[in-house]
Amino acid sequence: MPFCSQCGSKHEESNLFCPACGHKLKVNTSLQEGKEVDTKFRQNPISASSTSGDTKMYLTVSVFTFGGLAIISLLFGDSLGLVLSGAIAAVIYFFGMKKFDDGDTHTAKTVCLMAGIVAGLVGLFLLLSGSMVGAINILVAIAPFMAWNSIGK
Repeated sequence: MPFCSQCGSKHEESNLFCPACGHKLKVNTSLQEGKEVDTKFRQNPISASSTSGDTKMYLTVSVFTFGGLAIISLLFGDSLGLVLSGAIAAVIYFFGMKKFDDGDTHTAKTVCLMAGIVAGLVGLFLLLSGSMVGAINILVAIAPFMAWNSIGK
């Protein structure tokens, strides 16, 4: 396994960015030589553009807002809201943010879309049932949609 020249942590040879510090790694020489490389999870490799930074910010905001919503649900004694918000935050972090860092933009984009839809529908259901937490849930659903929109631009 190679090491990051910036922080020294181990990473997979196929990573474009260091999973620990985000430093751009050198391009794999087998890619440059035209050798066959397993691209199963590399449908849309991320670029070092400003869009990549925006996406990372939207993903981070998504995780923190759903985590905050979980804390608010805990304070109000809403166990279902706590579990749903915490689960969505974990899914966005592990299957959105981490996959995005590894260059798997297809999975990250799908996770963001699904998290935004689920959060919006749960928020709408709560709002229609008379709970104002639903309005917060709908507002929180904006960040995953923004991440979804910025991935692959």
